[in-house]
Amino acid sequence: MAHLTSDLSDELVQILVSPRLKEYSVHKNLIRSICPFFDNGFDGRFRAGMENKMFLPEDDPDTFGIFVNWMYARHLRHDLRPMQIINVCIFAQKYQCQKLKNDAMDALQDALFVHIDFPVPLNYEEVARIFDDTIDIPNSLQYFAVALLAWEISHGDPSNMKYLERILREVDDSLMSVLKYSRDNEIVSDPRIRGDEFPICAFHDHTGDSQSCASAPTVYETYSSSSSTSDPSSP
Repeated sequence: MAHLTSDLSDELVQILVSPRLKEYSVHKNLIRSICPFFDNGFDGRFRAGMENKMFLPEDDPDTFGIFVNWMYARHLRHDLRPMQIINVCIFAQKYQCQKLKNDAMDALQDALFVHIDFPVPLNYEEVARIFDDTIDIPNSLQYFAVALLAWEISHGDPSNMKYLERILREVDDSLMSVLKYSRDNEIVSDPRIRGDEFPICAFHDHTGDSQSCASAPTVYETYSSSSSTSDPSSP
C-alpha cells in the first residue's frame, strides 16, 4: 500500500477512450509508473503531458476500465470472462504493460480451469481473437492457446471433437501451429496448470526483470494442497 501511495499525487490526467470518448480520470504519477507508453505520453514535452489529456479512440472502454481497476488494486478482478482477459492481454501488449500482461495470463489459466461455458476450454471466438493477424498478439498468448488446443486433442472429451475440428479448420494458422507444437513436444500437458509440466512463468514476459517471478500457484495446486491438508488420512 505504501508503494501505491507513493505513486499518487494531486495531479490527475484525463484519458478519453473509444470513439465515444468515455472519460477516465487517473493519477498522473501512477499511470506513468505502470507502462512506458503512458510514461512517455504524459511527459511534459508532448501535448498530452502539457494538457494532461490523452485520446485512445481505438480502444474498448470495458478493457480500459479493467486496466484502471487493476492499476489501483494491483490485481485483476476475479469475475472476468475469458474474452475480457484475452482483450486485457492484448491491451497490455499494445501499451507495453508487462506486469499486466503476466497477470492476465495467470488469470486466463485460472479462469479456463475452474469455469468453462463451451465444449472446449477456449471457444471459437476466443481462438479467432487470439489468432487475429491484424493486431499485435502477445506470443505468450498464442503459445498458451496452441498448447491448450493440443492438450484438448489428446485428452479432451471425444464428443467435443467436431467443435474442435471447426476451430482448427476455420481459424487461420491454428491447425499448423498445433501440429508443429505436437510434433515438437512428445508429452502434451495441460497448460492451465502452473508449476506442473509448465513452469509457473511459462507464459510470462520477464524481459528486463531483475527479480524472480512472484506469480501465485495455480488454482489446481492450491486446491490440491488444501484438500490434502484437510484430509485426516493424509500423512
